[in-house]
Amino acid sequence: MTTDALDRTAALRAELNIDADLEHSPAYTYTRDPQHIDAVRDEAEAARQTGSTRPS
Repeated sequence: MTTDALDRTAALRAELNIDADLEHSPAYTYTRDPQHIDAVRDEAEAARQTGSTRPS
């Protein structure tokens, strides 16, 4: 989900007075297995390309 979609979801929740615990929070993906490093990097790059990450 892109940040625009997340922002729209939050706006709709407020506009429609929906009782929901919705908050932006950081998400981390990591691996302890060196064999999965490229997969984690690929996932991070895909998230950046789709706008699914918020700037730090």
